[in-house]
Parts: sequence; C-alpha cells; structure tokens
Amino acid sequence: MDCRAEAHFRIADQEFQRARQIDVQQDTPNKIESFTLVDYGDNNLT
Repeated sequence: MDCRAEAHFRIADQEFQRARQIDVQQDTPNKIESFTLVDYGDNNLT
C-alpha cells in the first residue's frame, strides 16, 4: 500500500471509531430528574 492509501485508510478508521462513539452516546438513556408515579387527573379532589 502506498503512503496516500495508508493515510486515507487511517483517516477512515478514525472517522469510523468517532462515529461509533457518538452512536454509543446517543443510545445511552437520558437521566430522569423527576417524575410523578401517580396520575391525579384534573386534580378535582373536592
């Protein structure tokens, strides 16, 4: 392989690794800060 082909292969490999890292980060679920377990409906409790 000549130098130019090796350089292109190396760059392509780096881009592939970067894309995989971004994909893994997007697959990670977001942290849920707060949520209500009980649905109170329209809050007419009177």
